[in-house]
Amino acid sequence: PARIVNISSAVTVNEGSNVNLLCLAVGKPEPTVIWRQLKDGFTSEGEYLEITEINRQQAGEYECITANGVSTPDSKHVLITVNYPPIITDVKDSRPLMGKTALLRCEAMAVPAADFQWFKDDKQ
Repeated sequence: PARIVNISSAVTVNEGSNVNLLCLAVGKPEPTVIWRQLKDGFTSEGEYLEITEINRQQAGEYECITANGVSTPDSKHVLITVNYPPIITDVKDSRPLMGKTALLRCEAMAVPAADFQWFKDDKQ
C-alpha cells in the first residue's frame, strides 16, 4: 500500500516569502501524491508543493494524500503560519462629559498578535 515516509515540518514564514513543502511516499504500484489546502480545497499534484510570495490567506493546514489503489490512502498534515504586520481594523472613541471616564478602543489584525501603545502629545 501507499504510505508517506517523509513530510515537511510545520513552517512559519513572513508574508511574501516562498514556501516549499515535500511529501515523499512509497508503494507498489507507484503512488500518486496530492497536496490539499484544508481551508479552501486548493489542490496540487506531486511530491513538492511550491508557493511563491505566500499571502496571509494561504496560511493554514495543508494535507498530503497518497494512494495507489491497493489500500486506503495515507495522509498527513503540515501547518503553515504566515506572519504579517499589524493592520488597524477598527478605532472607536467616546465623547464623555468633562470629568467623566472616556473609553478609547483600537483593534488590529496581525500574526503574531499585535502589541498596543497609546500616545498623547508624543507621550506614551
